[in-house]
Amino acid sequence: MKLTVIKALNERIGKAAVSAFSARSKSPGDLVDIGDVVFGEEINGNSLWYQSANGLYYYWSGGFKETNFQLGSRLLSDFTGQQQFTILTQLKEIVTPALKNEVAYFSTCGIGRKNYGDQQPLCLIVYVSKKADPSALSEMVVGNILYRGIRILSDVTELRPVSHHDYTQYSDAFMNSLQGDNPPRIGEGIKGSKELGTISIRAFKDNALGQAEAYTLSCYHVLCSDLLNAPTAVLTCSSADNQQSWFAVSNGSTQKLFPVTEGAYSNQLDYAAVKLNTEFDIQNKLEAVLVSDFFHFDEMHLLTDTPTLVKTIGKTSFLQTGKVLSILDSPAIPPVGQVFSNVVCCEKISMPGDSGAPVIEVNSGKLVGFVIAGDGQTVSYVIPFYNLFTFKNFYL
Repeated sequence: MKLTVIKALNERIGKAAVSAFSARSKSPGDLVDIGDVVFGEEINGNSLWYQSANGLYYYWSGGFKETNFQLGSRLLSDFTGQQQFTILTQLKEIVTPALKNEVAYFSTCGIGRKNYGDQQPLCLIVYVSKKADPSALSEMVVGNILYRGIRILSDVTELRPVSHHDYTQYSDAFMNSLQGDNPPRIGEGIKGSKELGTISIRAFKDNALGQAEAYTLSCYHVLCSDLLNAPTAVLTCSSADNQQSWFAVSNGSTQKLFPVTEGAYSNQLDYAAVKLNTEFDIQNKLEAVLVSDFFHFDEMHLLTDTPTLVKTIGKTSFLQTGKVLSILDSPAIPPVGQVFSNVVCCEKISMPGDSGAPVIEVNSGKLVGFVIAGDGQTVSYVIPFYNLFTFKNFYL
């Protein structure tokens, strides 16, 4: 198949990477005879390369005009699990703007198995707030999408409105139920000025002297709700903002009050950190499992490679287990209308009061992240812990 070059493009020999030897280049308007599409070095968010029909040369696919076609019988399933996840992530970013205009009731896009079936292939899931007549759907999402030589399955799934899982209408009896272990465990209650949520995890962060300091984490929308609900929402905080939270101890006679040291609310973060001291610690155990490691960014594809079960413990729901359904960009969540990037969507494992609940993968015991929202009926949303590791230097 002949494709049209749209920008100066090097002809690479031996492998699909910029480090490969280049004997010559192609200019805009040139035609190149392409025989296959392969996974190679990522350039500008695109990891797909073309192999010449004679098998000798490689060209980065971003340098060509044509995108909506299939090379031979190339399917997404021809690639490894991690490669499939990467390709779908790239596709999701590219097609979302068009889908917003072309699909009725469009909500967001995600990566998961078709019809959520355990034995089904990975696909691009187009989420809608209401199912429309199939005849009204864009051709982009009717069964499959052609993307840079690969046929990729698509699916359309209805998604209910979601909200944060903080708890605001609590009774005195419910507040008394905060009494827990001393030291407490993850999954016990934590209260901000108004909302109640769940202790997420004990994490560490090095201070200016390189010394590790311990924190407990919960959600910004729980511990800093006053800032979030201000007429002009404040989306970051520090110890200077003097937000207070407290935990109950086992005898119920003393409330331990701690200031929130820092926090942020953005498309990748919903956290508030409370610095701990030596007399008040958090046990990182979910039942008998010690949580000491987490899924890094380059491991997230493992949650969709095979049917994956996760477990959590929240203040309201206590122990819950559910299957990972997809990884998606969340619909806008009130009160700010925030869209969160690459959250893990799983079967319902939470209810109001569970925001901050830590979520671990059942087989490995590794931390995935913590609950931030759900629809209360079918799904819960989990924001990955790797964001805190990457952007705020927290570790376990």
